[in-house]
Amino acid sequence: MKELATLPAQVHETASIGSDARIGSDARIGSGAWIDSDAWIDSDAWIGSGAWIGSGAWIGSGAWIGSGARIDSGAWIGSGARIDSGASIGRDARIDSGARIDSDARIGRDARIGSGARIGSDARIGSGAWIGSDARIDSGAWIDSGARIGSGARIDSGARIDSDVNIRGVVHAAHYTRSPLFIQGSRWPLSQCGHNTIHIGCICHTVEEWKELGAVIAKQNRYTVEQITEYARYLQMFESATPTCVPIEVEVKKS
Repeated sequence: MKELATLPAQVHETASIGSDARIGSDARIGSGAWIDSDAWIDSDAWIGSGAWIGSGAWIGSGAWIGSGARIDSGAWIGSGARIDSGASIGRDARIDSGARIDSDARIGRDARIGSGARIGSDARIGSGAWIGSDARIDSGAWIDSGARIGSGARIDSGARIDSDVNIRGVVHAAHYTRSPLFIQGSRWPLSQCGHNTIHIGCICHTVEEWKELGAVIAKQNRYTVEQITEYARYLQMFESATPTCVPIEVEVKKS
């Protein structure tokens, strides 16, 4: 970790700087801001008035922390990231370079926000959740603890993603939970996301479409004969099972 210069930084006279905190050159610390002990503020970073930076937190070069934002102890904010006014970043969370957290959003402990991702205002990201690079979580969306949102995915306003759900694609306003019909196959998991609609890996079709297109998809993805037989058997199991999922509107990227 490089040693940061302590001058010349612009620190407001009402700001509080803890012991062993490091303030980089050309950084700006606003009025009433609190920089706790052992925090690192890199060069050209901007800390707004009334912001709170916890012990051992790292604020990268050119990062922007808005007024009243809170960065808990051990959190890591990458270079050029933007944390808007009133947002909160949990303990040991990581916000990668160029990501943006809009006003009043909440990022839980140990969560990871990928580079270029954007978290909308009032959104909630649970502890340990993982948001991929360039993903977009719209305002008011709720991502539960441990959920994973893939790179480039989009979660619309008001959607809720339950714990341990993996999303690659677009989810419109809905409450999305792991299907009670779920099989971990030898290559990809299978799950039911709505009435008569089946995910295999990141590809989603109705049972009828799988029957029609399955051979082509299997060839494109280099399934073995044994795997083709295995997944055909799984589809028969899904088809014969009583649907227990409430249909929701979900679009998933097709590979």
